[in-house]
Amino acid sequence: MLPHECLIILYHRISNNPNYYNQLNVSTFNFENHIRYLSENFEIISLQDLLKSKESGNIPPKSIVITFDDGYADNFHNAKGILEKYSAPATFFVSTGNIDTKELFWWDLIELGLFTNKKSSVEVHLNLHQKNYLWKLSREPFDINSFINISDFLKTLNSSDLRSATDQLKKQFILDKSVFEYYRCLTSDEIKEIAKSALFEIGSHTSAHTSLAAETDNEQIFQIKNPKELLEKIIGKGVRSFSYPFGTLNDFSSNTIKHLRDQGYITALADIQGNVSLMDDNFKLPRRYICNWDEINFKNYIQTFFLVG
Repeated sequence: MLPHECLIILYHRISNNPNYYNQLNVSTFNFENHIRYLSENFEIISLQDLLKSKESGNIPPKSIVITFDDGYADNFHNAKGILEKYSAPATFFVSTGNIDTKELFWWDLIELGLFTNKKSSVEVHLNLHQKNYLWKLSREPFDINSFINISDFLKTLNSSDLRSATDQLKKQFILDKSVFEYYRCLTSDEIKEIAKSALFEIGSHTSAHTSLAAETDNEQIFQIKNPKELLEKIIGKGVRSFSYPFGTLNDFSSNTIKHLRDQGYITALADIQGNVSLMDDNFKLPRRYICNWDEINFKNYIQTFFLVG
């Protein structure tokens, strides 16, 4: 890492769910080891402090920003206390469509349908615009390629088509309600509690969690404006930060950035793998995914971006 650069890291879930195959789900044990290591060896700064340091032209050396995407309830129940224990600031980007509901993200519906089904495989059928789609997913062994194929397809859908697809998924799977708590999203009260801490910031992650590039201009504005207003109503203060769902350069455009500026956002984070430099556009800030690594592998990963012993 060069001088005047910062590393933004991205978590999603902090959970000990035994069914969760996804490496983006980090166990509480590994997460605490991550945060302890960072707090002892780096300067963990808030996203807003990073923006201020970029403006002043002096990003702190060995600085790290911690972020979370999606808005899972386990961020409140499992991550919040660990972050507070080490006085580590973080920004939580919440996709607002599932707040105070029993609705799940489509990828969790598929996982639940697969892993709580007694059969060794399941078929996923979708009909959109009078066209049929079929995927066969194997549980034992887990068919990661088929899961990626259906995921890549669903990521291309706009919010209207995604609602239709999600409704169809719910009808196809008999879900084990006993594991719902592992997958549910934050409630208004939980968001409010997170926002009470001076360590934490609440940001927006759209309502529908769709690729904004798949949406019409009017729908983009809605997906940018509506969650901001809802979150501000819940926490009683301004929401100034945004993260793009899926977050590749193909998931937003210059028009998207214009709409973000028009609605009062001051930054937007992508899922472009990289470090933040003084020259980076505040509406295209890169981040690096964090997986369920043990302390040694996490340390080795982080050290690839810093000259540390």
